[in-house]
Amino acid sequence: MLSPAALQLSPTYYRDNFQQLANQAQRLYHDLLTQQERHWLAAYQRLPLAAQCLYVRLLSRKGQWFRRDKLHYDEIDEIDTAAQQLQEAGLIDIVTLKEIAADDSKLHTFNTQPSELLALFTKAELGQCLSVAGWRTMKREPLLQLVQQQWPENIEKLTHAPLFWVCSQDFLELLQLLFFGHLQQSLTDFVLSDLGIYRYEQYELSTAQRLFQQRQQLEAHWQFERWRQDLPELKSLSADALQDLLDSLPHAVDTTMARRVERIRLQLARQLERCGEATAALSYYQQCQRHPARERRLRILHQQKDPQRLELAQQMIEAPWSEEERVFTQRFVARMKSDPLAKMLEPAADISQQQLLLDEQGNTLWRERGVEFAALQSYVDEHGGSGFYIENTLFTAVFALTFWPVLFAAVPGAFFHPFQQRAADLYEADFRSRRQDIVAECEAVWQAGPDDWWSQLQQTWQEKNGLANPLLHWPALESCWQELLPLAVQRIPTAHWRSTFDFLWQDIRRHRSGMPDLIVFPPQGGYRLLEVKGPGDTLQPNQRAWFAQFARHDIPAMVLQVRSS
Repeated sequence: MLSPAALQLSPTYYRDNFQQLANQAQRLYHDLLTQQERHWLAAYQRLPLAAQCLYVRLLSRKGQWFRRDKLHYDEIDEIDTAAQQLQEAGLIDIVTLKEIAADDSKLHTFNTQPSELLALFTKAELGQCLSVAGWRTMKREPLLQLVQQQWPENIEKLTHAPLFWVCSQDFLELLQLLFFGHLQQSLTDFVLSDLGIYRYEQYELSTAQRLFQQRQQLEAHWQFERWRQDLPELKSLSADALQDLLDSLPHAVDTTMARRVERIRLQLARQLERCGEATAALSYYQQCQRHPARERRLRILHQQKDPQRLELAQQMIEAPWSEEERVFTQRFVARMKSDPLAKMLEPAADISQQQLLLDEQGNTLWRERGVEFAALQSYVDEHGGSGFYIENTLFTAVFALTFWPVLFAAVPGAFFHPFQQRAADLYEADFRSRRQDIVAECEAVWQAGPDDWWSQLQQTWQEKNGLANPLLHWPALESCWQELLPLAVQRIPTAHWRSTFDFLWQDIRRHRSGMPDLIVFPPQGGYRLLEVKGPGDTLQPNQRAWFAQFARHDIPAMVLQVRSS
């Protein structure tokens, strides 16, 4: 990863980045664009550089109206000439307040209210130019109302400079949607890439991989993204407002949109439940097919003493949607002592625990570097060997390096713009099955032994170092690459790596966290994973899930209960 100081942005970086949006729209989605959209793109592409720069500057700012006397850009020498070229291309209109005041129909032509024009001026400008008595003591809103009552009298006195009205502002939104696949990202991502703050894998982008295959699909996503942008803060909403939003959720036209809609449905239903409308929330949870929908349903049904809770809990035990759901169900049902269902539970795995009493030196290290490092030093001093702090880094990093070709495979709908840290479906249940052949190819290296695997890991490290990947934190890996990783590859049996990776595959989003804090390598061989807990600290659900997996596959792991002397 490069330092931001290592690169300097071009003066026209924003236009260059916009050009990438336009180029990709034409290359990948030309067949889905309307005639009007194609005409707009062609008109923009024919413009001189300065006019393109001015247009992108205006498009990137809020609103459609701009005052010429407030526009100053060092890289655009002749703004008036550029504006004239934009007007001739049909991309902006140039008008004065005097012209608007003389012809009320212009407001209709521009689909504009007087308030939008008055917003371009300061309170002082409004009060002084329009001779409003007592304006200095007035707040802006009452002043605006007073000025609007006088409209259009004396309005041209505000400024004699031209106003620019930007046409077709929706086109920037369209280009962003076509490029990113949603409206949550913007041209800022280009800047982060240009500065070297983020570097991305170079995966294939083509019409076969594009997100939108039909215009109807594009329109549905566009409507949903606008709906999502307009969502208010959920905590501020009443139960009725939440139900109205739930009932107005757009219909999903593909799996990508279905995932996004369902995530919002879960959020809205959870907030509805918090508002005390558990029964209403229950019906919306029933429409969801992802964790934690069934968890919330089971909690509500149990609270209501509904007999359906037994059938639902049995379904969750026999076919859990995720490991987190399985662990939750085990623990939740185990508390139903009087329910027959509790007898069906498999015994919970015993978690090995050991007390660790720190000496004075350990207490000092605890204060200076934290309990994990104090426990590591004390354990190694007592038992010998070596140890490392690895929380959520070692196994995810080796997983990412081993399966890099899988994570960035050119699968339809996985990658649709060049700034993706991950495939769009990485966290979906069928991610692995859609790439099973590539998974098998990556796993084949284990047949040759740890030396060949280590060589492959080193090669991937050298080729991909610094590229964005949600499973890799490169700085943390660099500090232990030469010592920890070769030792881990040699000491940890292949069967343990495979079972750990299989567990990651089950639910990458959730299982990439919750792993033990430490790994130690005893002098006699082997290894052990250690989770460090201070006074009053207990295992979290995702940590219990990992320990259950360790128990199923005889992976040496235990909890260190640390106390100070």
